[in-house]
Amino acid sequence: MDELYFSVNTDQETTLCLAPLSDRQIALSGEEIDDASGYFLFERTGNGDASTINILARVTSIDAVERMRTMLALA
Repeated sequence: MDELYFSVNTDQETTLCLAPLSDRQIALSGEEIDDASGYFLFERTGNGDASTINILARVTSIDAVERMRTMLALA
């Protein structure tokens, strides 16, 4: 899969994202991810080291990424 990144601001502090997760983002989520391949639907609140990541779902195919992008109006 090509590295795609889609997002939309849901409020002043929170962004809904559909993208691969970096090791740093996984660490910020506080979750243990056995397989970090593919794309994740997640909320990012704040910026930099003060940000938090709330992982909502893992998306494993580019077709599913495109469908979720359209449904959630992500740019």
